[in-house]
Amino acid sequence: LGRFEKAPPTDPTTGMYRPIEGQQELGKQVREEIRAALLPLLAESTGSILSETLGLTGKFDVKIPTKTLFDLLTDEKNPLQVRLAALKKLESEKPAELTKTLADLTADKDANMRSTALQTLGRIAPDEAFAVIGKILSSGQPSDKQLAIILLGTLSHPEAPGVLLGLMKGLENQPLALRLDILDASAKRKDAELKEALSAYETGIDKAVPLAAFQVTLEGGNVDNGRKIFFNNGSANCVQCHKVGDRGGDAAPNLKGIASRQDGHYILESIVNPGAKLAPGYSAIAVTMNDGSVVAGMLMKETETEVVIRNIETNEKTVCKKSDIKTMPPAVSSMPPMGLILKKAEIRDLVAYLLSLKK
Repeated sequence: LGRFEKAPPTDPTTGMYRPIEGQQELGKQVREEIRAALLPLLAESTGSILSETLGLTGKFDVKIPTKTLFDLLTDEKNPLQVRLAALKKLESEKPAELTKTLADLTADKDANMRSTALQTLGRIAPDEAFAVIGKILSSGQPSDKQLAIILLGTLSHPEAPGVLLGLMKGLENQPLALRLDILDASAKRKDAELKEALSAYETGIDKAVPLAAFQVTLEGGNVDNGRKIFFNNGSANCVQCHKVGDRGGDAAPNLKGIASRQDGHYILESIVNPGAKLAPGYSAIAVTMNDGSVVAGMLMKETETEVVIRNIETNEKTVCKKSDIKTMPPAVSSMPPMGLILKKAEIRDLVAYLLSLKK
């Protein structure tokens, strides 16, 4: 029904080419029949069918009673996609009672519903949103505090910059999971005092310590987002070289169970400074021997007296005594520093995902 007026000439179900003659005119003729069928569907259907029906009501200009939309939105038994579709329609209509409902929904059981409700409240009622933010910051869950802080970065409320400034001045006393959100939200605002506070923070970072600027990514990440970055982010392209279980490439270590072997600091360092600690068998090296010959391949082992190098093509291992080596440059990681590719928020999510890999 949704594509009836502009159906593709190739049937999406059978793959057969069978264009419909005069389909636009036919569509106009049956519009009233479609409208008449959609309203009963709202009462009779559930789940994904209900969600699709809601979408079609907009396309065919079906007026849904406001009470019906509120019922769909507030019923926690409905799938999230149905509730969000109802919220989208209500936001476009802006009924007076929507503000209070949104404020109530910021305490919903579903985290995605809480997030969307708070963002919507910020758009249509900044004063009420600011009041809710205050409550969340004083007693909310860490993930909700993150959402509240993020909203402070864009909220059209005169006191929002002041709250962020207070958080910036006490940044070291804030939970580590919230610090990156405070920094990012502050950077979105144009207030001079916030810019000065951000500048002071940046100046205080020890540039000689590679991880110093990334400490704020150690906690507070989203595991699901991190999984998407690992498997689907084309810029990072983690999965091309690394495996998790059976999925991924073989050019770098398999990360299955990495969290049971290493802590967050090790994982973060491996992401932003991959050359700091090299896994045996995955680092390229070429040593020149005293007789002028060159042994190149992957560094498998290094002790005080010898190095073991595996030939990439033959897989044969060569033991080189250090007393026979003329020059030996440092082994090189083939992985680029992800701090130059990913945003800090993405790195934080990636760390969270890798820390979830305990088995």
